[in-house]
Amino acid sequence: MEYALVIEDLSVAYHKKPVLWDIDLNVPFGTIMGIVGPNGAGKSTLMKAVLGVVKPLTGRIRLAGDTHQAHAVAYVPQKESVDWDFPTTVYDVVMMGRYGHIGWFKRPRKSDHEKVEAALKTLSMWSLKDTQIGALSGGQQQRVFLARALVQEADVYFLDEPFQGVDAKTERVMVEVFKSLKAQGKTLIIVHHDLNTVRQYFDSVTLLNVRVFASGAVEDVFTDENIMKTYQSDAHQAFWRDERV
Repeated sequence: MEYALVIEDLSVAYHKKPVLWDIDLNVPFGTIMGIVGPNGAGKSTLMKAVLGVVKPLTGRIRLAGDTHQAHAVAYVPQKESVDWDFPTTVYDVVMMGRYGHIGWFKRPRKSDHEKVEAALKTLSMWSLKDTQIGALSGGQQQRVFLARALVQEADVYFLDEPFQGVDAKTERVMVEVFKSLKAQGKTLIIVHHDLNTVRQYFDSVTLLNVRVFASGAVEDVFTDENIMKTYQSDAHQAFWRDERV
């Protein structure tokens, strides 16, 4: 089987405290995988390690697109990590997603403008194209960043808590976009916190709390037993206890 992402023996620590330990993970092409676990489980760190933002202690990462162009991977960060006071418009933010195709010092072509327009219309944001991003609601901001990811035309999409703070309508729109991307053969890896929607939104799921407790098809691994193991009260204490045994 061909994989969009392969992780072997990945470990990450902050100030000698393990954040991720001995992670093995395979994500097939054309799937929507949820990364699920309690706060502080290392979900965002895992994503940042894959993207090269965080340097691991050990491990190997093979990501589809490593041998292709930079736009083969798209990333939608958490809203809290974005400077929403930056003076730019909705349209300009989405056009930034095309720079991997057109280059930073070249003018956008007609086709680039058409792709930006199509993405904004898909996410019902075209009427706000000239609005400053800081004036948008939380759900609208998330739609803008998803539109920016769409115009990148990537092979693999990483989304860190994309549903956080959005309204129900925006969440439904985003889920439909994700399903459309999957139908095009794209791979989506999504950090997610709502256990109630895992079965509805994802094909596969990775249950993470410092270590991977289970990973695979939702119907196989998203069980009460695996969830309880993952959401234990103190994963770091459990880690060190198990290592001493």
